[in-house]
Amino acid sequence: MTLLHLPTTSCILAFVTLGAVIAPIFNASIFLLTLLYFFLGSGIASNYYDELLDRPWKTTVPSKYLWIIGTISLTLSIVIGIYLTLITGIVFIIITSVVSFLIPTLI
Repeated sequence: MTLLHLPTTSCILAFVTLGAVIAPIFNASIFLLTLLYFFLGSGIASNYYDELLDRPWKTTVPSKYLWIIGTISLTLSIVIGIYLTLITGIVFIIITSVVSFLIPTLI
């Protein structure tokens, strides 16, 4: 059993891929970092924090590990988001701020 909810995560990563494909200029490193950014934040952190909330997957993973993995994933996601903001422009900080705020507040 995995805590990664693949339909939702795959959909989010598909939207990132679609955005990269229709962009006027394709940059492979920005694309890969953006995929990693959303995978860590919206994929791993949100699902691990969700399992802390009400155990929808009914796992027996100790809460301590859920907190640690969720927090590390969210922190790495935020760091990547800040880096992407520095190399792409200020618009990405809006996305990073929203993701950074929403994921932990939904716990």
